[in-house]
Amino acid sequence: MPYSQFIENSRLKLSLISTITAAQIPAIFAFLKTHPEITHLDLGYTQIGNNGALLVADFLPHFPQLTHLTLIANHLGPDVALALSNALIHCPQLIHIGMKYNQCGPEALTSLRNAIKYNIMKIAIEAAKKADKEAAKEIWATFMLLKDEYLSFDSPQTKTSPPVVRYWEIMKKLDNMDVTQKLALVTRQLSDSVIPRTDMDPVFTRIFNNFK
Repeated sequence: MPYSQFIENSRLKLSLISTITAAQIPAIFAFLKTHPEITHLDLGYTQIGNNGALLVADFLPHFPQLTHLTLIANHLGPDVALALSNALIHCPQLIHIGMKYNQCGPEALTSLRNAIKYNIMKIAIEAAKKADKEAAKEIWATFMLLKDEYLSFDSPQTKTSPPVVRYWEIMKKLDNMDVTQKLALVTRQLSDSVIPRTDMDPVFTRIFNNFK
């Protein structure tokens, strides 16, 4: 299959293609290897099933270009969410995995959600250390959206949906703040701490309280 026809900006959009099965996963990642500009792999509403998604989890650590992955509505079970959570240890750049309309169960999804949160927090801290104000502002606005559990587990939203409206409200508010200074506060609190990936919610509560 000529995958190049499905590239939209930095996204390889293979969603809703019924012929995409587990057998195509190696070829898809071989194609990604020749297109490092692709940062978003969309495999939602395909026929990859559990086996295909487990293959995706195996490939992810070898593709640091990917920041977004969509696996919506693939009849996936808890083993996939746990495999993705383990893969994220080796994928610090991956900050979004769309898992809506699957059957992963609350415990496995909590593990995956914590892994995503951990990655975003580390990126925010690194941005603060580099004092990159513009990057920090963008990252922190995205980071804050996790409070609504939007970034990791909801399907794409319209421009008028509440999470997106909230995003732009946050961005406008941050324009009037010293973002680097605020991120530095988080850095001082967390950079020297060992943060369990399975116990992120208290950490996030503390962060949000300091950023009111």
